[in-house]
Amino acid sequence: MKRAITICLFFVIFLMWGTTGSAIPLDLSTFTAQPGVSESGGVITFTEDPLLSSIWFYNDSFLVPNDAVSLSFDYSLTIGALNNDYLVAVINSTDYAMEIGGHNSSDTDAMTLAGYYEIDFNSYRGQTISLAFGLESNDFSPQSTAVIQNLDLAAVPEPSTIILLGIGFLGIMGIQRRKLFC
Repeated sequence: MKRAITICLFFVIFLMWGTTGSAIPLDLSTFTAQPGVSESGGVITFTEDPLLSSIWFYNDSFLVPNDAVSLSFDYSLTIGALNNDYLVAVINSTDYAMEIGGHNSSDTDAMTLAGYYEIDFNSYRGQTISLAFGLESNDFSPQSTAVIQNLDLAAVPEPSTIILLGIGFLGIMGIQRRKLFC
């Protein structure tokens, strides 16, 4: 019996302090795309415009859910030869939550940077913020492109869900114990 209780307690503690409970795809239909930016099927594509110093995909009234922990996504940035460009994520117009890129000193080859990024949303829970993704260019050579995809909001599981899972696990352990002694 003590062993079953120990296992149950470990299970409940693991659920409570484990990883985030769920990931929900970000609803991109509430965002606005400037010229040079397109969105299709959850994939945001940026194509550098020589007439603009930056192009944006943004939502100025993004409500961060109360249980949100982070926003994660995959990115790819191809910086053209002799370009100095950045792929950015900006919160409330001033907080650069992500800034990937820089100067490509090659005069012939493009440079590609790709990876996974996660933005901490704990301090923004329940708030309406401005959330923007952009391609900032510091040159007049339109050779850079970027893609952001698989945008997911991670949420903390609700305490009631954890309690129900713990009670269910205790019930299973009780049934197993009963079978052992019958």
